[in-house]
Amino acid sequence: MSVVVVCGDLIFSTKITGTAQALGLTAKVVQTGESVVGNSDVSKVIVDLNAGGTSREQLERMRQEFPAPTTLIAFGSHVDVERLRDARQAAFDRVMPRSEFSARLVELLNSSNEPISG
Repeated sequence: MSVVVVCGDLIFSTKITGTAQALGLTAKVVQTGESVVGNSDVSKVIVDLNAGGTSREQLERMRQEFPAPTTLIAFGSHVDVERLRDARQAAFDRVMPRSEFSARLVELLNSSNEPISG
């Protein structure tokens, strides 16, 4: 199982990849949303909405590039309502504030594409 993480925050991306590796998953970090497209054999795409290349159009392109069963998860600042809404409108499976994502990281990495509230 492969996870792609779009995150420009080195410390936070290390937390995500370290947790993924502890769970037996392969995780790759890319700096921008443009870098995600073209990856194959991906089970989850995790997107920090503060990373570059995560415009609404890019989020929609990610969903097209990675249809179900690939799980797309987006997180961002709880006050950045517009970017969270963009991810929801781009049909991401899960969209949540960064604090919730951090608290549920193990659950999210372990889960299949079953709906999780949030």
